[in-house]
Amino acid sequence: MDTYSPRIIFVKRYLPLFVLWFYANQFSAQEKTLKDFFLPMKPQAALVAFGETWGDRPLMPRDTANGLGDASMKNWYYWDGSIVKDDEGKYHMYASRWDQKNYHSQGWRKKSKATHAVADKAIGPYKDLGMTWPYWWEGRAHNTIGLKMHDGRYAMVTSEITNGEVFISENPYGPFKFEGELTTDLNGYRRGLTRYNKPPHRMANVMIIRRPDDRYMMMARWCAPLISDNGILGPYKVMGEAVWRDQPRVPQKNIWKTQQFGIVMVCITL
Repeated sequence: MDTYSPRIIFVKRYLPLFVLWFYANQFSAQEKTLKDFFLPMKPQAALVAFGETWGDRPLMPRDTANGLGDASMKNWYYWDGSIVKDDEGKYHMYASRWDQKNYHSQGWRKKSKATHAVADKAIGPYKDLGMTWPYWWEGRAHNTIGLKMHDGRYAMVTSEITNGEVFISENPYGPFKFEGELTTDLNGYRRGLTRYNKPPHRMANVMIIRRPDDRYMMMARWCAPLISDNGILGPYKVMGEAVWRDQPRVPQKNIWKTQQFGIVMVCITL
């Protein structure tokens, strides 16, 4: 039986609120805490000063060769992204992008599209290889993520400006073919834990990981744990309330599995 008893840690060093959440039943005392593993990354290139690339003054100087970005500010804005290591040792980032001519507020809502980038190291730099499903809704996607499935295939997921769809490929480089929409089982809980209450009731900020028991776990924008016993499309059954229900609003989050701390979720309020 799954036990969902979250422990929450607040870190107020780099962001207004940084919430680290993990399953208490998978946690044991260690010499180091989870916070101790969040360390600065080694620069991949010379640091760039404020005004020479994108970024607010408190963030500068910064490394423009870290991750996926357009340091020239001439082509793309990038958003989201998750990293998958393939069997050959390459790192693949599945993310969203839109043209620099569109401001952030309108770009992500109307022009965001799924993209794929690759690197030799997890921290980059990543080379953008282009759109992943230009044949479907002109590549439309946001909150884009990727993962390797239990059967060895690769999946990409989009939500927020789409209903919540999955695309699958035999190869990390694609082509990614439309597999279907994600489905949920409220299990007696409110619909607002899985998708927006307002039409068209889309899912948002969907993150999916493999579980060691051949199931899949989902966390969407509302940070409630959902489990699928029937493959990546679901239905994903709601297993409990939002883990931050009694905390300030935390719309941005990520989840991953670790050997030392079990399943970890990071929630950020901006």
